[in-house]
Amino acid sequence: MTKTSFCGIFATLFVTTTMVLLASCSQDDDYYESDMYTLAEMGTRLVGDGEDTSPAFSKIADMDSVLIDFKNMMGHTVNSTKVRLYILATNDMTQFGARAELNPRDGDFRTASVKLLDDDSLNYTFKVTINILDRYENKQKGIIELPCPKSSFF
Repeated sequence: MTKTSFCGIFATLFVTTTMVLLASCSQDDDYYESDMYTLAEMGTRLVGDGEDTSPAFSKIADMDSVLIDFKNMMGHTVNSTKVRLYILATNDMTQFGARAELNPRDGDFRTASVKLLDDDSLNYTFKVTINILDRYENKQKGIIELPCPKSSFF
């Protein structure tokens, strides 16, 4: 009577499974982060066949880091946070939006709205309202008014 050894079968199965799992991994599945951003990553949308009525933002002005006071829902100032702010614009510069990036320990960007306050020959002046969710899942709102040179849109 002969004894059957399953060690070889299990070893082959283990190696094959490991190779398949490693081959199926991609960089997109891992939380890959880069300093490079595209319009799609910044939350802009393209208009297509009447399905989406939101504006197609094609121009960006990088406002760099700005310090914004964030208030909780009761209106009390919670913290002052540095935010990397981008102003988005349509090609004809008639509609505007915003995108904010902040350190994950300070919160998570949710939405931003932009109101054009002034338009002179060199600058726009915007009022930007940014909504974030802090690390404790509390909603906070920050408002800033700032000038933006027309030449900064590319």
